[in-house]
Amino acid sequence: MQIVEARANAFDGLKIVHGDRELYWDLKFYSNPKNATVESVFEYINGYWQSLPANRQADIFHAYERIQETIEGVVDPSMLHVRLTSEVDKLYKLMPHDEIRDWVIRNVNIRVPPIIKEHYSQLEIAERNQTKTDYKARTYLREDYLELVYVAIALKAMVPVWSEYAKQLNYTQDTNSFREYQCFSLLKKTSVVKSPAISQLQTYIQTNNPEAKSQMSAALGGLGSSEMPDWLMSLAVIRKLVIIKLSSLENNDNIISVVYHHVGNSIKSLERKFTGRIKDKSKPSGSEDDESKSIVETYKIKQEISDGDLAALSVYSEKPGDMLALIDPTVPKEMLKLCLDFSRNDFQQTRQPANCQLVLLRWLMSPVLSPRSIDNINKMSLLTCFGVAQSLLWHWGFPDLALMLTSSETRDANGMFLGGIESRTRIPNEDVELFEALYPHTYQKKTKERERQSNLTCLAIDNLAKEIVRCDWKTHSPKQLMALSENVDEGGVMNAPSDIRIQLSKLILHIADNQ
Repeated sequence: MQIVEARANAFDGLKIVHGDRELYWDLKFYSNPKNATVESVFEYINGYWQSLPANRQADIFHAYERIQETIEGVVDPSMLHVRLTSEVDKLYKLMPHDEIRDWVIRNVNIRVPPIIKEHYSQLEIAERNQTKTDYKARTYLREDYLELVYVAIALKAMVPVWSEYAKQLNYTQDTNSFREYQCFSLLKKTSVVKSPAISQLQTYIQTNNPEAKSQMSAALGGLGSSEMPDWLMSLAVIRKLVIIKLSSLENNDNIISVVYHHVGNSIKSLERKFTGRIKDKSKPSGSEDDESKSIVETYKIKQEISDGDLAALSVYSEKPGDMLALIDPTVPKEMLKLCLDFSRNDFQQTRQPANCQLVLLRWLMSPVLSPRSIDNINKMSLLTCFGVAQSLLWHWGFPDLALMLTSSETRDANGMFLGGIESRTRIPNEDVELFEALYPHTYQKKTKERERQSNLTCLAIDNLAKEIVRCDWKTHSPKQLMALSENVDEGGVMNAPSDIRIQLSKLILHIADNQ
């Protein structure tokens, strides 16, 4: 069993190979690191694996198979993290850190840069004691350095997992500030993360970078001072330690120096990674209530919409008849009433609307409400909009989309989404031609991409369809509407329609014709 490059001289993908079986892993998360090759990065972990009995190699390969299936099959972000943490723990139980360490000591001659000392002289100890410097926490001796190298070799087994998991986090998070932090936390149950070398690295980062504790931009972005050392360590380990050269007599290849500079640069870019530049604010003085506030509580969050506009928007969006009259006055009042009753009562008991439902709602309400304003209205106004939008879809002949709009995602006993079989049905060519005429907006496409792949309307349909088909939907709609769909079972659970892309494209054209 070994890791090999997927493409010659490229660090954008790799294959884990065992006999005639192989698993492909994307490495674009690492963005082609300088002087790194798949062969050089994974040389030692490959050697360790190949020294193991055949049955253990097969078990490790199977562990990677389960990890890949989990990343590809579990949609919910919280459940994905829980399941992955368990699978990573199982992986490292098959290759304990102490065993990897012993193999490296016996089989690899790790060359340590000469700048790393064996021990401190008595003079150095006396001088540092006079200045009250915690030299043990601030520096690495040769033995400490080697222990960190052994950990780095053990962690190389996580590189493909981290890269694929980080890609999934891109789809589910609004910010990338916590990707490495969440990736590193997958190791929390393993023996390698509990090693003294990891504890020493955390202490080293914390001791050498005290200014990181007072970064207000990180605090307001959700990263507390107590979490800062772990956050910085996760960046250093995932972005640098596991891919840099570990054995070298060149002082420039000193991994401690590389980690130190990477942490320093990460601290300098904290404002960019989180909430932007924030001006320091002194502790307020005045009433007793003000004195009891923390510094963070004294900062004000800038509103994206004024209170006056927000009030007017909320009042208007609670008038379904007025909104419907402007979009399509032919919708029967009885149909609107039925939809409002379910959206305001049954649907409001479900969890937060899914992103695909909000996107569809923005499309339908765009003639009367700005798409961005949907995020600012109160709950009752939002439920009213869902009722109006559902009545429109029902009246226009889109019963499946009408049902999906006020449904909730279904899960099995393990918390995983049900369903999720993606349809192969494509957007009709005649619709694509109409989109290119109605919405001639494109992004800069790659050479081999067809026109439909660069048209923003087609891309919007593809992305929305993927979100809809990822799970089944528990319907919360009038019985009269449910009777119109062939995709709802006796329990009220709806499968995503196989022609979902066609339905979405016809809906967009219908909206365009009525504007």
